[in-house]
Amino acid sequence: PYRRQRQMCIRDRFYPDSGGQVGDSGFINNVIVNYVGLDDDNNSFSDIRHYMDVSYFQVGQSVFGCIDATKRLSIMRLHSARHIVESILSQWKSYISTGSSLASDKKECTDYLMREDISSESLRVLELQANNFIHQRIPISAQTEKGVRYWVCGTAKMKCCGTHVGNTAEIGTIKLSIKNKGKGINRIELRLLDE
Repeated sequence: PYRRQRQMCIRDRFYPDSGGQVGDSGFINNVIVNYVGLDDDNNSFSDIRHYMDVSYFQVGQSVFGCIDATKRLSIMRLHSARHIVESILSQWKSYISTGSSLASDKKECTDYLMREDISSESLRVLELQANNFIHQRIPISAQTEKGVRYWVCGTAKMKCCGTHVGNTAEIGTIKLSIKNKGKGINRIELRLLDE
């Protein structure tokens, strides 16, 4: 069930289901938004679509959107933590590349192509390194260079248009688990320990 009492009112559009991150949930003028996505024809962030019952609206009417703040914050924390895990993992000799990922408000899953599978012992080391980095309270920012948006945290920097917290302290402690899918693909699942 939707937790309507946990809303945050915003003046902008909701974040769409895009870029490895689920879209926001909420209401526009107290009408539930069923789904938020990008225009299929354009696939541009300038064409964000809100799917909902429009029978309550008239052309030219003023609208006010409220997003589920609890869901948005969880996604921001998990998505930011994923960048930290990837930043650390990308320095390992066995790392090749990062594959698909998906952050929801419950967990974040990312596939990593490795020269050798990540052992349970190596995963614990990665988890410890990530939590040590997170607990340093490092500011997180978004920077745009030549039209490309980057997530920046300390010396770590990667392309990303998703939503993030402003400081690693907001993430809290994370827990990692792994599923080795074969052919060098290791799926790391990330959860927040305080949820």
